[in-house]
This record gives sequence, structure tokens and C-alpha cells, in this order.
Amino acid sequence: MKQKNDRRTTHGEGGSVEYTAWYGMLSRCYTPTHSSYKHYGGKGISVCPRWRNSVLCFVEDMGRRPSKQYSLDRIDNDGDYCMENCRWATKIEQQNNRGNNRKVEYNGVTHSVSEWSRIIGVKSGTLFGRIYCGKWPIAEALGYAPHTHRMVLVKKEIALKNLKLKVIKLEKEIAELLKGVE
Repeated sequence: MKQKNDRRTTHGEGGSVEYTAWYGMLSRCYTPTHSSYKHYGGKGISVCPRWRNSVLCFVEDMGRRPSKQYSLDRIDNDGDYCMENCRWATKIEQQNNRGNNRKVEYNGVTHSVSEWSRIIGVKSGTLFGRIYCGKWPIAEALGYAPHTHRMVLVKKEIALKNLKLKVIKLEKEIAELLKGVE
């Protein structure tokens, strides 16, 4: 009996939410009888060797789940489970990251229809109708909000998104420069 207990506690993660996320990730990718296998392993999605072989490496790379509102998410839905492609995300973030979302680009900023609807304060069905049924130009569809002050928020959101993209680009450039120094 003691030997079984020792095996179960070698990594100390059994029963943790991170272990559950790790085990679910492996099951979706490598267990053909899993209900979601066809969307993961069946499509060629796999888990990086570092994570596949160790829940501790998974926890080390991902960190602890920030709160109950978060779960494991792949940034690129066609990509594998690995540190560069995974994050802890909220339900809304995951819903906006679905492969079947309609994306709308305006002034260099891309969001799903539901994200834009939250930003400008218009029901998503209304916005969807304007863009895809009414064939409105994007600027008009997004600008025709019930409260004109919402467009100020849209412009600020666009400016913030552009700033974030510049920061990411600079971080990558700095990382490349630091590689050359080492």
C-alpha cells in the first residue's frame, strides 16, 4: 500500500487544477476514445515533449491558474500545446479565440463581432446584421452606436492595441539583441 501512495505523490500535483488541465490536454490529444479527440489529436494537435512527459514542467512553464475564471487555452487553434502557444484564459477570451469566429478589422485592430459589440455597446446580432447582411462599410457599422461617446472608446481601444503591438515588437527586438550579447 505504501508503494502505491509513493507513486501517486511523486510530483505532488495529483488533484490540482493544473494537473487536471494537463491530464485533459493529454487525453484530448492522445486518447482516441476521448469525446473531443476528433478536434485535437484527430486533427494532428499534439503536446510538446517537455509537457507530455511531465506535469511539473507544464506547471513550471504555465504557472498556477490565476483564478477559477481561467482555463487552459491555445492561442493558435491549429497549433500544438506548448509554452509559446498556451495561456490561462477567461471564458470570454476563449470564446473570442474560436476558429469559427467572424473577425472584423478596423483601423489595424482586429476583434470578433462579439468583442466589437461589447466595445461599442451594440448587440452582437445587430452588428453582425449590419456587416454581413446589410453589407455596411465597417467604419459605419462600428460608428453607428446608440451612444456616440462609445466611438471615443473604440478609438482609444485601437490606440491601445497599436501601442501593445509596438511593445511586443520592441520586446522581440530586445530579445534578439540580447541573444547576440550572450
